[in-house]
Amino acid sequence: MHPRKQELICPGCGKGPFARVGHLMQHIEDGQCGAITVYQIDRIRVEKVDFACRMEAKAQEPLKYNFSSYLVPGFHGYAADGVFNKKGIETQKTPTRLPINEGAQLLESETHHPRHPEFNPKMYRALDGLYSCPKECGVAFKYVGDLTKHLLSPIHGIREYKCCSCGTIFKSLAAIASHVEQASARCRIRDNYCYGAFIDQLTGGMVEVDGLHDDGTTKYTISRGAGEHYAPKPKQSAPKSAIQELSEAWGYTTWSIW
Repeated sequence: MHPRKQELICPGCGKGPFARVGHLMQHIEDGQCGAITVYQIDRIRVEKVDFACRMEAKAQEPLKYNFSSYLVPGFHGYAADGVFNKKGIETQKTPTRLPINEGAQLLESETHHPRHPEFNPKMYRALDGLYSCPKECGVAFKYVGDLTKHLLSPIHGIREYKCCSCGTIFKSLAAIASHVEQASARCRIRDNYCYGAFIDQLTGGMVEVDGLHDDGTTKYTISRGAGEHYAPKPKQSAPKSAIQELSEAWGYTTWSIW
């Protein structure tokens, strides 16, 4: 059965409705949204899985439905070692290292990569003195060292997403989103108990599984927390001068003197 058309509105620019989760992700990946970049999704996804990994370390046992090795490039230095069965239990395979050398060479060919010979952090310093991430993920740092660490982190690694059910690897967010929402007899990820958690982590908390449509197909909605992370921030007006504040307090109109 083909999935029913969804009614997803982009939480950044308000465009839509998008009939598929994959279409919404494509909209963002292609730069059609003026408020959200794919790097913002990457950053929030890393924050989510980093929290899960810290919980694992605290509990000293694997945390259920932690998909860091499937969705975050280079996380822990290993590729995903297995797949999840219908009950949401990961079945292990022989561990394999990620192809680090090939990915590193590709990344380091970009001028905004800290290891590129032409990398110049001064280019990313704004008027407020903060160093903004050149990947436009929405973060800025007070010190160059923090910007460098950020650019070298998994947030901006080589994109490679692995389906937690069939193990197929995809090079774009839109591609894996389309794959999982149109699951076939070859991949039954939508039947897995972990599917909702996978969609949440895959989309950086933007989209959530919200039960079923009347025809029995999966229903997706924009999550309630998406506005907090992805809605455009209101522009702050310039601070008023002391003369303006005093004049407004007394009901006067300020005039420019030339």
